Amino acid sequence: MAIKFDIKAFYDKRSVDYITKGVNVKKNEINISCPFCNSEGNPDPSYHLGVDPKTGFWSCWRSRKHHGKRLHRLIMKVGQVSYQEACTILGEFDAYLQEEHLMH
Repeated sequence: MAIKFDIKAFYDKRSVDYITKGVNVKKNEINISCPFCNSEGNPDPSYHLGVDPKTGFWSCWRSRKHHGKRLHRLIMKVGQVSYQEACTILGEFDAYLQEEHLMH
């Protein structure tokens, strides 16, 4: 499943440091310091969270809890935004509205 979201542009816009090559980087992935490890008091010194820009799958090499098949939770954490804002950033605002409508 290919996604249309440009994770590099998102990181660039928010001045998030990332790497595309190195010891902890899978081929074609983009890695950042894991914001989940960092917020849990276990600072990530070496870009352990990788995102596959084609699928949106992401995971941290240090903690199996820090992973996802969709970018929403990562966008919320990195951008410090709500789920609604993450949906908008990801170009899925209509999907968010439909989910909200179904909940009421």
